[in-house]
Amino acid sequence: MKIQIITWVGILSVACVANAADAILFHEDFESGDLNQWTAGHHGVVILDPLRAANHVLTFTSLNAGGDIFSAASLPVGESNKQYFVSFDYSGIFTNGSSPFAGLGGFVGIFVSGTEPHYWIAGTDVIGLNTSLGIQLMDDATWHHYEIDITPLIRENHLTQVHLMLEDWISSGGVAGDAYFDNIQLVARRRALDLEDIVPCAGPLSGGTWKNHGEYVSAVASATRELVWKGAITTRERMQFIRQAAKSSCGTKPNRDWRTKRPGR
Repeated sequence: MKIQIITWVGILSVACVANAADAILFHEDFESGDLNQWTAGHHGVVILDPLRAANHVLTFTSLNAGGDIFSAASLPVGESNKQYFVSFDYSGIFTNGSSPFAGLGGFVGIFVSGTEPHYWIAGTDVIGLNTSLGIQLMDDATWHHYEIDITPLIRENHLTQVHLMLEDWISSGGVAGDAYFDNIQLVARRRALDLEDIVPCAGPLSGGTWKNHGEYVSAVASATRELVWKGAITTRERMQFIRQAAKSSCGTKPNRDWRTKRPGR
């Protein structure tokens, strides 16, 4: 059983924690030792954790570039109502031959297939990161946990299927075997809906505007009832949306200016 990582470092676009509603699309803790979830032809090896007894982790027997070990399965990331998070544990430990100036070379990324771009989302040297959400990993002989929201990257590049990739970068200041990975996951998390997502204030999705405020509130009640039935929101959330709609000004007409000329005057 994996030992819990206490130190936490990461980037989240919203404040959230893992919960029962998370769909785990990929998980690897390296305890099986067989690397069956990864493609062949890599330099990855499973070894005993140098910092935690009876735990197994991944390291590399050679430096590489362009990705070294890749998840074999194509992982679905195309649902618009989901957020996608890559999480993992990383530790870099200086050894003979390692340089303290360019990082030890541990990198994490995603790619699609074939000649598609490789998106490096985390690494020990910022020079090797090629995405706006990339974060620098720490090499301090301590295990750190990272969680990165890759949803913006997915949306921006219209990705629907991805693979995970890891490497010990050849252009780093490290040597083979000084970068370690553990507990790698890709998780799909339901994106929190807001009222505008469900029923636009401006008018029905079919076009036009609301006849009055009551029609708008009625549309919210109907739409949220269906979402509860589908399991997308809870009954409590539905009531919150309805109260929010009732307090809004959506569907109301502008107050008539008292200075407007009246008939017969």
